[in-house]
Amino acid sequence: YVPPTIINFRTDKQRFAAAKVMQMEIFGPVIPVCYYNDVSECVDFIRSRPSPLASYLFSSDPTMKETFKHSIHSGSQAINDTMVQLSVEDLPFGGTGASGFGSYHGKYSF
Repeated sequence: YVPPTIINFRTDKQRFAAAKVMQMEIFGPVIPVCYYNDVSECVDFIRSRPSPLASYLFSSDPTMKETFKHSIHSGSQAINDTMVQLSVEDLPFGGTGASGFGSYHGKYSF
């Protein structure tokens, strides 16, 4: 059993990027956190790594939402929500690259 865990790297981006938790897929309630002041710096970091299974943004800034939506490639995305893509059967769900084997749900399963 692994209890829900937040690993807070604060603004230490080098330690965050080099951490073991950032080098592998974690199948448990563990979330690594690093703070960014500039959305483009955050997008650059995400795009420098393999595509994630899912990406989530929590923001009220319309510009940040658009930047995120059009700049991040992942198996699924949600803005100001978490698992909405699983609750709508017609939306495809699945990973890209090494993080999944294609889409499932709806016609995208075939």
